Amino acid sequence: MYYYNDLQGLMPKKEILLFPASYKRPYQVEEIDNANVLQRAEVLNELNHTQHGRQLIITFAEALNEKVVNKKALVKNTLEIVQGTELGMEFVLELLEEFGFEREDYVYEPGQFAVRGGFWTCFSFAHELPYRIEFFGDEIDTILRLIRLRRCLRKRSNESA
Repeated sequence: MYYYNDLQGLMPKKEILLFPASYKRPYQVEEIDNANVLQRAEVLNELNHTQHGRQLIITFAEALNEKVVNKKALVKNTLEIVQGTELGMEFVLELLEEFGFEREDYVYEPGQFAVRGGFWTCFSFAHELPYRIEFFGDEIDTILRLIRLRRCLRKRSNESA
């Protein structure tokens, strides 16, 4: 980990990516750390969407021993949601369940989603923060990062007080 931090300071023009093992403790497959799974997904996503090759990847032997999804399967199992498109809410919910996401009352870690009326909240493995998606019928009306929504609500409540 120190090596990762040192390289960030020594090579500011290079993008230094940390690719950790998924497990809390080495060789204990039953204890997966969702934060590490999220970081692994972010690295793979960055490599998948960047062309310039300015990345340097720091990893561990345990992380290299884990299987990684290939690019074709990653593209096949990725749902990109764009504001204004027609996607049925039921279709999206079925797809999330098929992808192994857990339905919860409140979303607090990657791999979870919650549904409340015409909107749902999803914490993807590919992003650091959860998203709130609001539907108007089958159309995606609004997409917000949850942290921004909270700030907006706080700001509104301060203005009215």
